[in-house]
Order: sequence, then C-alpha cells, then structure tokens
Amino acid sequence: NTGTVALMLPIVVSLAVSANMNPSRLLMPLAFASSMGGMMTLIGTPPNLVIQNALTSAGFPPLSFFSFFPVGIICVAVGTLVLLPLSKWFLSKRGKNGEDNVHSGKSLKQLVKEYGLSSNLFRLRVVGDSRLHGKTIIELDIRRKYGLNILEVRRGDMSQHRFLKTITQKLADPGTVLQKEDILYVTGDFEKIKLFAEDYLLEMLDEHTTEEAKNSVNSLDFYDIGIAEIVLMPSSNLINQTIKGAGFRDKFNVNV
Repeated sequence: NTGTVALMLPIVVSLAVSANMNPSRLLMPLAFASSMGGMMTLIGTPPNLVIQNALTSAGFPPLSFFSFFPVGIICVAVGTLVLLPLSKWFLSKRGKNGEDNVHSGKSLKQLVKEYGLSSNLFRLRVVGDSRLHGKTIIELDIRRKYGLNILEVRRGDMSQHRFLKTITQKLADPGTVLQKEDILYVTGDFEKIKLFAEDYLLEMLDEHTTEEAKNSVNSLDFYDIGIAEIVLMPSSNLINQTIKGAGFRDKFNVNV
C-alpha cells in the first residue's frame, strides 16, 4: 500500500492541478483507500504477512493469497461510502477564483498574467519540409529580423526504447542545431510569430488566445513550463552581478 501511494502521488497531484482543486482533497482519500485495499490480499500490507508468520510458527496451516478478501472487501465498501461525504465536508477547498492562501505567494495564473506570457509566448514545430532543419539558432538571427526570442527547444528521443519517448528540454544556445519535430518556445509579437512561421514553414501549435480563454484545444499549458518570481535578499551573492556573470543559463539552466 505504501508503494501504491508513492506511485499514485504525482498522478493525483496532476489531476488536482488540472481540475483547479486543492490536492489534499484527493491525497487524503488516496491514503485511506490504499490502506483499505491492503486488507484484501496477503501481501497488501505488512501486518498481514506478520500474521501469516505467527500462524505458521504456531503450527497452524498457512493463509492463502485471498484469505483476507471476504473481510477486506467489506472494509473497502464501507470505507468508500464513509469517505465520499467526509472528504466533501472536511477537506478544504481552493479559495475563490482558484487562488491559494495569500501567504503561499503568487499563483501560476497570477504570474502568467502579470508577465504577459499568455499573449506573447508561442510554440512552433519544425516540420519535415521546414527551412529551419539543420540550421543553428545563431544563423537564424530572428532577434534582429523579427524581434523574437527563442527561449527553449524541446526534442523527443526514442533511441533508448522503441515504445517510450523521452522529451528533453534545453535552453536555446546559439549553437543549437534544429532538427525535425523540435518544439520551439518563442516570445514576441503574434504577427511577427506568424511571419516567422510562414517564412520558415513552421507549424504553429498555439492559437492567438489568452490563457484564460476557455475551450481552447491548443492553449499553452503553463504548468509544463515553469516560472517563478524570485526576490533577492540583502545577503544574496547575486547582488551587483550581471545576469551573464551570475551564470543563470550555465549553472542553473534557466532564463531570466
């Protein structure tokens, strides 16, 4: 049961974030459900194995794999019926407008709105006939030509396993060679983005809609990017350093 909870934790938290609800409303029922489910089999929870060893040591016949099932299924059924109303009544809900407690800092939605990411960050895919294929970022010179910035390049890798695809994230270094199916995260004016995509035959993955727009199939998921607002304390080693000298890209692999 402990291993089951550990396996399900990231899945349940992702579901809670997608549903804009407090993760505790799902995590507590997950913990209880795992404990109740452990009663149904011999290896479901360590105490069952302890009982098995005690019985065999005393000369009694060993238990079968599903010896606990008749009692366990009753506990699961009763526990589920009890948890449904209790979790609804006692577990906290997220505040109005989906915002957390003010003491927890700015939410992701606040940061996206404050820094204008919902209106000037777009994803472009390098398709097979794209003119970007095989070129480096410095050769494009899109900052001077279009006034755009390439923040990140994401690339899928299926070399290790034919059924598993690993997505690698890397900052857009000047020497990065672009390949087919690369995803470019580009910031700038939407009209310039469209012009850049048309000139180099790129596929736009995002429509010109804000993050708050509903029913947008191709809306950009900012939980997949990562953004933080950091305040420099008086004792910080970054004070009086330049952005380049601080080594944000080299040491921490982040953009300021």
